[in-house]
Amino acid sequence: MVLKPGKREQWQELLAGVQELAKATSDENVQLAQKVKELEVEVTVWKQAHSAARDTQDRENKSTARSIALCVIDGTRSVFSTNYISQGGEGGRKAGQEIVRAITDSLADDKSLQDINPRLSIAIYVRKPRLRDDMVIGNFCTPEQFDDFFVGLNETPHLNIVDVGSKRDAEKKIEEYLQLFAGLPQIVRIFFSGGTGSEYLSILPTLENCTATNKLVILRSYTSPTFGTFARIPSLMLAGLFMKNVPAGHPSSVTPLPPTSPSPFPLAEPDTPDTSPWSSNAQRRQSVIDPTLPLYKQNPPPCNEYYLMEACSKEGRCRYSHEYTLTEEQIATLAKNAKQSPCWYLNNDRQCPYGESCCWGHVCPFGVKCIFTVKDKCRFKADGMHRPRGDFLLRGDGCALNRTSFLRSQYVF
Repeated sequence: MVLKPGKREQWQELLAGVQELAKATSDENVQLAQKVKELEVEVTVWKQAHSAARDTQDRENKSTARSIALCVIDGTRSVFSTNYISQGGEGGRKAGQEIVRAITDSLADDKSLQDINPRLSIAIYVRKPRLRDDMVIGNFCTPEQFDDFFVGLNETPHLNIVDVGSKRDAEKKIEEYLQLFAGLPQIVRIFFSGGTGSEYLSILPTLENCTATNKLVILRSYTSPTFGTFARIPSLMLAGLFMKNVPAGHPSSVTPLPPTSPSPFPLAEPDTPDTSPWSSNAQRRQSVIDPTLPLYKQNPPPCNEYYLMEACSKEGRCRYSHEYTLTEEQIATLAKNAKQSPCWYLNNDRQCPYGESCCWGHVCPFGVKCIFTVKDKCRFKADGMHRPRGDFLLRGDGCALNRTSFLRSQYVF
């Protein structure tokens, strides 16, 4: 096809225009691509700056109101020293200042809490009317000094005193308190005081449920053999702040191992606090066993924990005797009898701090064939305490006997 001269010129002009437009478009695309690269670099810089600012803000939040250290004191077991109570209001202020000073220093020395300055919140659970009566009866302080002490103690910043009706009421309130707050990420440490050692494991299930076991620090005022069992738990010494020997009329500083229902056996019960005010074990001690009486009828009976676990949790306040010289046969009898009484910890769905070395029963001697479960009379109440054992049991001397003979054997020692 041959174009006329006029048409050819037109097509050449059109083609030149298209080429020029294509070149301009290509140049613009190159410029846009370069601009995109520059913007990407700029966005990256802004992202890094924002991330750094957010990290700084997070650290600031952790170091201010978002970080809290809890201090929980079970005053039904950890009783403030008479050196403080007898000073009245001034002693209360000194006790509060000592708690704050010791915990603040501990937090400052904790390398895992660097760049964090937690606020401290203190809760003290105490049975004030009962403790007041015990301290006054024991001539440790006057009623006015006792009342003024708690007034002064209550002046401590961020300290709350909770009056409870009983030791078990204190346990329940502390458990509820920990369930509510322990698992929060803002809580970095939990300082706890409540006795001489074994009670600390009673709160571990609650902390484990909240994944807060690693936050626990024990507060103590003196060295006790029972603390050695819990060496894996960090502790903070507050020398002289709490009494070592709690008044006998006051609830024991160690959780007793009480029966939960009437016993089918005439056995010596697990140790319980002496209810006689300011009584002394020394007044009841004797060193000779009466051979005409079974062990549980001795006056007083031998202490199960002392002879079977080599350490009595009540130390100088135990109402049972530590003074007898027992034969191997009598020790075996004592061990067999103790297993007829349920371990208080397991029976209340708690972890036993003594494990296999516990002298009390972790399982019903009759197993799944226990005749007392039918009428709900068996003292072994917790799940898993009635395991299959068969119709025959082993006595302390290794001889087998059936359930009827086993019951009868408990009356002859």
